[in-house]
Amino acid sequence: MLNGHGTAADATRARLEDAIADLGYVRGVVGGVLAPHWRRNGFATWLFRPAATGWYPGKAPHAPWPAPLLAEPWPGVPVRGRNAAGRAECCWAPVAPNLTPHGLRHSYKTMMVELGTPATLMDAQMGHADGSVQALYAHITARCGGRRWTSGAG
Repeated sequence: MLNGHGTAADATRARLEDAIADLGYVRGVVGGVLAPHWRRNGFATWLFRPAATGWYPGKAPHAPWPAPLLAEPWPGVPVRGRNAAGRAECCWAPVAPNLTPHGLRHSYKTMMVELGTPATLMDAQMGHADGSVQALYAHITARCGGRRWTSGAG
């Protein structure tokens, strides 16, 4: 209703604009706190997943296709646009086919635990406001001595 003029009655539009003003919404200004990690955008689909698997996802009617790259600078720059495969010098090799951005957060947290990073620094690095989710990201590994990390250890 905000973008399409004439799509709603003037009275309805006026009520909507009053409600927006009451909520303090300002168009074009980011409100609240930004998420500490990527969500709901093309990062996972068009950058992270091709880097992890070596393939762009299929998009109807096209099947998945290899991620074409320019070789320099290392580890390569994705080639996009018309004739990308023809301009490419190489393709990404798969690193971890089932890896996701969220799964990488778990690996990163476990690695920080193994390195003995203080809890407050881990929270800051992971974007956690408090310690309530610390144990959710840590996993048991042989290096950790087979025990799960808790907020009392560090």
